[in-house]
Amino acid sequence: MQQELKNHSVVFLGAHGQGKSTISGLIVSELNHASPYALERIDEHPHVQEKPDLRYTFLMDRLRQERNNKQTQIFSTNHVTIKQKMYTLINIPGQHQYINQMQIGIAYGDIVVFVLSAVNDKYQQSFQLDTTFELQFHLCIAMEKKHFICVINDMDLVEYQQFCYQYVVDDFSKRLEKFQINTKNIQFIPISLKQAENIQKKIQNMNWYKGPTLIEALDQIPNDDEQHLIKKPLRINIYDCIRIPGIGTVALGKLLYGQLKPNQYLRFAPIPFQSLVKAIETHHFYLDLAIPGNLIGFNLANLQYKEIKNGYLCSNFEQDPVQECSSFIVQLKILDDVKQQFKVKQYYTLHFFTIRMQCCIEEISQKVSTKNQNIENSKILEAGDTALVQFRPIKQLTVEKYIDYPDLGKIAIVDNRRMIAFGQIVEVTKKALNQQI
Repeated sequence: MQQELKNHSVVFLGAHGQGKSTISGLIVSELNHASPYALERIDEHPHVQEKPDLRYTFLMDRLRQERNNKQTQIFSTNHVTIKQKMYTLINIPGQHQYINQMQIGIAYGDIVVFVLSAVNDKYQQSFQLDTTFELQFHLCIAMEKKHFICVINDMDLVEYQQFCYQYVVDDFSKRLEKFQINTKNIQFIPISLKQAENIQKKIQNMNWYKGPTLIEALDQIPNDDEQHLIKKPLRINIYDCIRIPGIGTVALGKLLYGQLKPNQYLRFAPIPFQSLVKAIETHHFYLDLAIPGNLIGFNLANLQYKEIKNGYLCSNFEQDPVQECSSFIVQLKILDDVKQQFKVKQYYTLHFFTIRMQCCIEEISQKVSTKNQNIENSKILEAGDTALVQFRPIKQLTVEKYIDYPDLGKIAIVDNRRMIAFGQIVEVTKKALNQQI
């Protein structure tokens, strides 16, 4: 039954200490998807005995080091079922030192839940340069996420006052509207973790709020059309590969396009490995057929786990097989508040789907300046400019054109912990098979 349910991946975003892990853990607990044995073990932890609220946090933060340090360090998942939909809850770190894990979680999320604080000082601190929330927010914009929910936490700390809630709603709406995001369809949900208010049930503390609870809001997100994704050639993004004793090599990732079945042969890129899929799993359920949206682990034959790395793509052999690229052209948009210039022969850190890599600008063409809206052939880009920019990666890389595979054809450029440009890949120059290592 589990494999027949529609699957949505929900990623919780917010600065460190805003309550992302606790909220996702509360959803698991409220919907009775937490194992009694796991809860019993968590309750024995000395940190939980000192601070009982950590019980829900530890449902998502499972590593010993995470629990001892009381901070999320890796992207982790749990799953719940609401009516006829299965939701994969994605918990990500809120600190910049774990940006690789953060990026994977954001890439895999179909629904974005922003976790904000009703306490004004705490809310404003989320957007300071030394926090990661603004970068998380901008990466969501670059990856063109469609479904947003905002939860406004800490309502108990502001005595459940509506004007504190309304201030955050108005201010954050303005930030979203700068990127042409329609906020009319976004639910802003005031919550309190003290009594799990507005997670699944409502309590009398906020009678002025007439909207849905968080779980109701998740259930109201419409299903995306899967059929056009299924008809495309197979594309699976891999974020990790592990070895399980007695089973062998297991690749972990998200199926983005096409379908995958056991006993199917796959081709990998940028290094052209080949392998047979022996079995497929999602959340410890075996699958006879994986479809777009599934976060899966699949057992591979005749491959060592160290050969497959984060950012690798795989496809089938016959239909548009994946290949390494030598260069690619991006329709690039520079943010309006950027102070630095973009020049040919300079290197920048580009964020792709789940990886980031240094790339060199080889050519700039068809520049459109915000000052005069004329197409120019300038070799320098400044704030607000748009242009076609050709990049060359410094290491082996596989990307796709946005028009063919939208999820794999978007990039963001990050410098000094903030996004300075983003765009869509319009052309890819692929290496011939005999040129690939």
